[in-house]
Amino acid sequence: MVADLHAHLAFPLPVMVICELLGVPFADRGYFHGLSERVATIRSGGDADVAMGEFRAYLGRLADAKRALPGEDVVTDLVRAREQDADFGEEEMTRLAAALLFAGHETTVGRIDLGVLLLLTDPARRDAFDPTRRPNPHVSFGYGGHFCIGASLARTELATVFARLFRRLPALRLAVDQEELEVRTEQVTGGVRSLPVTW
Repeated sequence: MVADLHAHLAFPLPVMVICELLGVPFADRGYFHGLSERVATIRSGGDADVAMGEFRAYLGRLADAKRALPGEDVVTDLVRAREQDADFGEEEMTRLAAALLFAGHETTVGRIDLGVLLLLTDPARRDAFDPTRRPNPHVSFGYGGHFCIGASLARTELATVFARLFRRLPALRLAVDQEELEVRTEQVTGGVRSLPVTW
């Protein structure tokens, strides 16, 4: 059996989580994933800015829907904050919401793909890998004022995937040669387009 781990785990898991937290309809994932791809494209000739404008317009429409029918989610919280603070403008709110939606899934998708790929191609590292190790002094999520606000969420998702995947599927292996994988070199967030695996 062959399955694309990117399509069946690395992409949908972070998307489901961020949609639930933000109050974004999961059914819209194809649309905003396309926007995310465009936003993250290096040397897009200006299309990344156009896509971010579309992203913000999408979140603006979602914010309007939350005004009419509030939920228990971050976009509703942003709408309420906007109503209570005259200095927190609509443009700032949609920019923040779009950034949360983009960063809340796009970077984690790539880290799942590349982390699994590393562990599949380096079995010795797979026996020694411990996502709960202490100390763990890396700066993957930035530092100080540039520290990622989604670091705890991403760590939880990554630790869950890496701790359970190989226990559930101990015979997991690549279904193609590593050289056959299409690397997303044109994307700021990197990663691979697909990750065919078998077990």
